[in-house]
Amino acid sequence: MSRLFEFSGVKELEALETELNPWVRSKSRIICSLVEGERILEVGCGIGTLTKSLSEQKRYRIVAIDSSQICLKKAREKRLDVVYMQEDICNPSNLLQYASHFDSVVVSDVLEHIKDDQRALRNINLLLKEDGAAVLTVPAFQMLYSNHDRKVGHLRRYSKGEIVRKLSMAGYDVEICRYWNFLGLLGWVTILKALKKKLLDVSSFLSSVSGIFQRWLLLEEKEEFPIGLTIVVKARKRRIPTNVW
Repeated sequence: MSRLFEFSGVKELEALETELNPWVRSKSRIICSLVEGERILEVGCGIGTLTKSLSEQKRYRIVAIDSSQICLKKAREKRLDVVYMQEDICNPSNLLQYASHFDSVVVSDVLEHIKDDQRALRNINLLLKEDGAAVLTVPAFQMLYSNHDRKVGHLRRYSKGEIVRKLSMAGYDVEICRYWNFLGLLGWVTILKALKKKLLDVSSFLSSVSGIFQRWLLLEEKEEFPIGLTIVVKARKRRIPTNVW
């Protein structure tokens, strides 16, 4: 990743943390509702937006990793009780000490950035204890892939079938696989795909209907809809895969 691209990504993460705060809070609540145990690994913590929500669950002992020094510097500025490590989940080094250690691993909006996502899923499996849980969010529908996806480093978007298949091949049993964020999907299709605007234009649109957006997200935390911008997955470690560190 070039430093220019990395800096651009950090600025966008900071903007979304502010502009899409209802979305951040709702996604965090959904993820926290699926996390199990006390020993938690967050893969791709970015600037620590989700890490902050996880740390508010006082029982969690969190290790948060990211490949970006700039992101980790921003995350540390939040002064959370978290162990931060600069690591690449496909080629980890310091993580070797945590083999079969974590109760849950959280991978939120990260897998789509990784070229060898299958290798990443196998390595995450190795870090989970027996019967541990992986909690993931990934962008839905390859047909929605846009210039914005390319700009922020998304290599793909996923279908339910694809993410379930890849998790199964990596040694997991999928327990939950659902769509989330229907209104975000409408904004994405209208603004990014049809009007070819930027993601922050989507956030401005959602901010303009903030009350409706917040109420809708609360509804989606309880009810599953047949379509959405994001796929939320919880998968159980079934077996130890071939060691691929």
